[in-house]
Amino acid sequence: MTQNIKHKILVVENDNTSFIYYREVLSALGFTVLWANNGKQGVDIFQAEPDINLVIMDIEMPIMNGYEASEIIKKQSPQTPIIVISAYAMKSVKEKVLALNCDLFLTKPIRALDLTNNVLKLLNK
Repeated sequence: MTQNIKHKILVVENDNTSFIYYREVLSALGFTVLWANNGKQGVDIFQAEPDINLVIMDIEMPIMNGYEASEIIKKQSPQTPIIVISAYAMKSVKEKVLALNCDLFLTKPIRALDLTNNVLKLLNK
């Protein structure tokens, strides 16, 4: 089962409360959770940690937004799943995210069960 495999997840999210929530949900599954509080830091951590299995990305962040960061990460590592979680539920945002080859677009607030199920589904591809 996935929980027994040591997966590393990078959460790129500038909202501390959202990060703590994601960390609690994902840590309960046995995942190692890394945090970047802006897109530039997320790209830097992703490049420094080649064993990251999945990225959770916010859109609106300082320094570098989630669109730019996702595009860089997907170019470097197309096989790494990216889940974009955003408060923006507009169809245009979802289309832009999926056009970057991100694997999934979810809107905030996200329930723990939905986060868990989607992470496990993408890691079991």
